[in-house]
Amino acid sequence: MATTRSLLLDSPLSIKAMGSLAGRAEKAGFDRIWIAETDGPDALVTAALVSMRTKRVQIGTSIVPSYSRTPAVLGMAADTLAGALENRPFILGIGTGGQAIVERWHGLAMVKPLKQIEESVQILRSVLAGDKTDFVGEALTSRGFRLRRQGGEGVRIFLAALGPRMLSLGSRIADGVILTLTPARHLPEVVDRIRKKVTKAGRDPDAVEIVCRAPVVVDPNEDSASERARAHLSFYLPSLPYNRYLSSLGYSEECARFLEAFSVGDRVASRAAISKRMLDDLIVQGSNEECRDRLSDYLSAGIDDLMVSPVFSDPVSSEVDVSVLKP
Repeated sequence: MATTRSLLLDSPLSIKAMGSLAGRAEKAGFDRIWIAETDGPDALVTAALVSMRTKRVQIGTSIVPSYSRTPAVLGMAADTLAGALENRPFILGIGTGGQAIVERWHGLAMVKPLKQIEESVQILRSVLAGDKTDFVGEALTSRGFRLRRQGGEGVRIFLAALGPRMLSLGSRIADGVILTLTPARHLPEVVDRIRKKVTKAGRDPDAVEIVCRAPVVVDPNEDSASERARAHLSFYLPSLPYNRYLSSLGYSEECARFLEAFSVGDRVASRAAISKRMLDDLIVQGSNEECRDRLSDYLSAGIDDLMVSPVFSDPVSSEVDVSVLKP
């Protein structure tokens, strides 16, 4: 099966820039548009805009946090988008989100994250099937809600996964798993592990789609490209799950130095802790041709969808020629 080529729309792009970029990405031949959500445009609202700016591409979120929206709210939004898309399925990519986002931004307790997202998916499946909810779990409860369904091609549920427990859960209950910051050389092993987990769960090994997000900095100037790449990684490294994950990949010294500097507020030293080896392994950087060559390594690794994730420097920098991003 050919690998799907997809593009991620992410901050700091403005909502107008995202709409424009989505239309140009479809014309450039991308198969799928993903929408991220952190502290900028709402991913589900943006998905509605993208649906109006495109005719062919599939649309999905990568990702919306499962804590800040109840399964009933997520179900209503996803079903509405599926109905609006008519002949295109909508992909609801969800994840727990980071502890700072859940607890500091939203004021919620991040208790039993693995169980919380598992029960979110259970309730979502019931909601999207049109059943009346009657669920009392360890982390979530929903009773008496029935969705007035909008039709369409339906909703697929993908889980963002870093560690082995989330990969196992996604292999068991999701339609797809979304990987991020995974070096291309590690992907064949990760893909094989996921396929085995899917089989162990009693499912067809091809039933779960494997998506890999690859951050890309298109910039022939090595110094400025490295600076943007460092800034991008600096967003993830303060998060303990990401820090532990990247430590497990062989960057434990860099991750420890980053946290040590970050914990005392030394942002200059924390960025300096990110080695050239990390930048080269985790971020696709360079000229148009160099980026295409690096992306080809991901395409040959056995994944189902290569999610190209441009690291933009400002809200309007989407005016870049999007065709250079298509591997």
